[in-house]
Amino acid sequence: MKTVEFSTLTGHTRSVRSVVFSPDGSTLVSASLDCTIKLWDPINGAHKETLTEHKLPVNCVLFNAEGSALASVSEDKTIRLWCPTTLNTKAVLVGHTDWVWSAAFSPDGQTLASGSLDNTVRLWDVASGTHKATLRGHTGSVLSVAFSPDGNTLASGSADATVRLWDINSWQCRTTLIGHKGNIYSAVFSPDGRCLASGGSFDKTIRLWDPTTGQCKVTLAGHTDRVWSIIYNDTVFASGSADNTIRLWDATNGANKEILRGHTDRVSSVAFSPDGNLLASGSADTTIVLWKTIR
Repeated sequence: MKTVEFSTLTGHTRSVRSVVFSPDGSTLVSASLDCTIKLWDPINGAHKETLTEHKLPVNCVLFNAEGSALASVSEDKTIRLWCPTTLNTKAVLVGHTDWVWSAAFSPDGQTLASGSLDNTVRLWDVASGTHKATLRGHTGSVLSVAFSPDGNTLASGSADATVRLWDINSWQCRTTLIGHKGNIYSAVFSPDGRCLASGGSFDKTIRLWDPTTGQCKVTLAGHTDRVWSIIYNDTVFASGSADNTIRLWDATNGANKEILRGHTDRVSSVAFSPDGNLLASGSADTTIVLWKTIR
């Protein structure tokens, strides 16, 4: 199995901060520091639409599992919920007091978590757009949030160099994962929920944790600059780094399988298509590269 460059999408005028596929795989969405969100056809590379409602850089875009909601978060301190069909804004969520950097839908799609430079995680009811809870404890910006597959745990990665695991029922922090140095830009659960992967900035490593015990199982070295993004796809996971590369790792043993080179600046975001055949990477070089797996 080999991964090769499939196509390059151009159109953004500043760094691409986030990329995500729709659950049906028909659309790729990108968010940029140019304050826009763009929708693309991932097969032919055609640009479909540009959303310009945010007036400051957009840091993250994401779909819920059903594909019935699209969310975006911005340096304008807001979260927007969109209808993916009409591309109309369904709600604007206001409450954070600084840039919103990250977000995650719960597996059932009913709750949205957002992480901000105000050091908090906020929980929102997706249907009504109302604020449910604010989680406090981090002493630095919250740069990554992710729900466990069973929906019972929320992970938050922070500039305080820790990952906190929160109990969804009580909204209390039950474990703090300590080991990284510097900002933690990405913290994600494996599809079976038995592992949590986190990427460090100063240490340039990926750590794999047991979310039940809070113990670090292995530390993966290889990137030569900070790790910006991690995404799982069944038996492998991908990481994007400020060393301008993407690395593919074996999710079972942590072995480095491939190094993908093609970007000329940091890789801020990586995303697998639902069928696992395509990998999208968004970069500070303003492009999105689509990589295809040849089996």
